[in-house]
Amino acid sequence: MKKATRGNGILENYLAKQRANVAMRNIPKEYYDGNILDIGCGSGFFLEIIPFRNKFGIDKVGHNHQDENITIFCKDIIDIEEMHFYDNFFDAITALAVVEHIYPDQAIMILKEAKRILKKDGILVLTTPARWTDILLKFLSKINIVSKEEIDEHKDLFTRNKLKDILIKSGFEDQKIKTGSFELGMNLYAIAKK
Repeated sequence: MKKATRGNGILENYLAKQRANVAMRNIPKEYYDGNILDIGCGSGFFLEIIPFRNKFGIDKVGHNHQDENITIFCKDIIDIEEMHFYDNFFDAITALAVVEHIYPDQAIMILKEAKRILKKDGILVLTTPARWTDILLKFLSKINIVSKEEIDEHKDLFTRNKLKDILIKSGFEDQKIKTGSFELGMNLYAIAKK
């Protein structure tokens, strides 16, 4: 199996699959005939398994793919003030285990852009570790259970309310945002509909 993240944490591929499952459960199957963007796509692991017709990714490390339906732009997401996609272009946008790697003002800028390029009724899916897991994740990274490289780069911590708040500040409507948790509450997700 392809390596899902940087580092050599024993659980990295398992955790990436769990995040992918959350996204796939929350994106309507009828959207699969359209366009998806994975922000902070890493190795492209998620794009390779989701059956969208057209798949795009943005990450600071470029990757080659056998799948001709995957296009990855090699850009650091924190340097993107404007994503060069048309308004209303994507049916779905994901940012799986991404928002914890950027500062809140950067997250708001990126999520505003995500809203702009989402189609009406398009879905945005975010996942992030829960705030309470910070000490646990740091310990697990020291014993190579999770990626030390990934954990060391965390810049922010989230609760469900904070995730919802950052989406509202990005222009998503409160009543169109759903939050929840998975993996025994260790990870959070937010689903926002445009």
